[in-house]
Amino acid sequence: MKNTLLFKLLIVLVILVSCDSENNDSTNSSSLTVDTTELNYNSATVSWNSITGNSEVFYNVYLNESLVAELISDLSYSFINLSENTNYTGKIEAIEDSVIIESSNFIFTTLENNSNEVLPSNFVTSVKHLGHVSTTIKWTSSSTSNNSPITYSVFVGNQMISSNLTDLELYIPNLEANTTYSGYVRAYNGDLFTDSNFSFTTVVSNIYDGRVILRTQQEVDDFVSNHYTEITDWLIIGTEDIMSDITDLGGLQTLVTVTGSLFVSHNFDLETTHGLQNISNDLNAIAIVDNTLLYDLSGFSSINKLLSYINIVDNPEITTLDAFSNMTNGINNVNVEITNNDKLVDIDGLSQLDLFSVYIRENEILSNIDLINSSDSNTLGQLYILNNPSLNDFSPLSNITLIKGSLTIGYSNLTNLDDLNNLNRTFGDVNIWHNSTLTDLCGLQNIVQNDNIDGEYNVHNNAYNPTLQNINDGNCSN
Repeated sequence: MKNTLLFKLLIVLVILVSCDSENNDSTNSSSLTVDTTELNYNSATVSWNSITGNSEVFYNVYLNESLVAELISDLSYSFINLSENTNYTGKIEAIEDSVIIESSNFIFTTLENNSNEVLPSNFVTSVKHLGHVSTTIKWTSSSTSNNSPITYSVFVGNQMISSNLTDLELYIPNLEANTTYSGYVRAYNGDLFTDSNFSFTTVVSNIYDGRVILRTQQEVDDFVSNHYTEITDWLIIGTEDIMSDITDLGGLQTLVTVTGSLFVSHNFDLETTHGLQNISNDLNAIAIVDNTLLYDLSGFSSINKLLSYINIVDNPEITTLDAFSNMTNGINNVNVEITNNDKLVDIDGLSQLDLFSVYIRENEILSNIDLINSSDSNTLGQLYILNNPSLNDFSPLSNITLIKGSLTIGYSNLTNLDDLNNLNRTFGDVNIWHNSTLTDLCGLQNIVQNDNIDGEYNVHNNAYNPTLQNINDGNCSN
């Protein structure tokens, strides 16, 4: 009997020990592991593996028993402004539904600074322009005692978004509205660096009801201070009735919607449209007129659709229209005027549009009219090509079969009109004038011999000027 009782007690003891051993194994075996992935004399980065739970898992980061980051979703963290040649300990906690489900410790020792490099000086980062879905930050210059060159990198959270910068500001796009972001700018001198932190909250929606006309930089700044995200009518930047001193549109990056039209005109000091690039809705019209120094049209790069017309007139520094390459047209075909832009080389940025009327005049070095290739219906409303001395390739006109208005070609270097061979009819006038090298007008035979010019036939001051009867008789070239 005693032996039986003793045997039962031994069995119970074995079970208890076994259960305790299993519990200890479960406690000590963690699936969360932490590694030191970057180590410097004044910084270190630790990384860890993802823990999968029934819901989203977040992480707490401790250094020397102090909580330095709470409930983050990143799988790495960078410690900065550490002491050289110093031991540090810490831990990462995995949190699910407010409960710690895993924990793992780490230890590292910062390096000793044996280099001749000099630590960059402290500097200050601030927000230059606060936006709705973007923001521009700026910072003061960092330096070294030996005048070594400094470059900068920008981190949002712990993710580097730009590096090797020498400018002292950065535009940060693709943000969420009404959201807080933090990060730091890092100034590098070789492997040594100094960080400057920043934090900002993108703005909430704010609607301006009505038309906005901004004539001066002060008016721009006053408007910007309200952080408007939408204008229910036109936006006009610069006007003919006052000398504009506008130089900076960066604060307008809060805008995402402008209802109606967008005009940038009569600005004599404005060089860039940066600040308008978040406007992405459909626009009725775009006018860029008489801007003496304007060369950068990137502010128009997000426009979705153009419904009516675009005018690019009297802008001596614009070289390309590529900023419009993502824009399509709406229900109706659009009118395009491109006039007196001295440095404009090509207009391919509008080639995706379906065109109605086209006016291309007095562009000194324009070398192509490839935008006309977009005429899917082979029909134009009006076509004026006047005084573009570097324009020698008229081959896109070979697509055109019908012009509902007038055809005008003047002051060109053309020698023939063969690219008009497929033109079947014009409802308006045909004006071919002041083309000093034009000796062959046989490209007009199709519409002349079929009596398909509904307007006037005006051919004069060319190298050869055949009458309608001449062309009918086959005497169309000299």
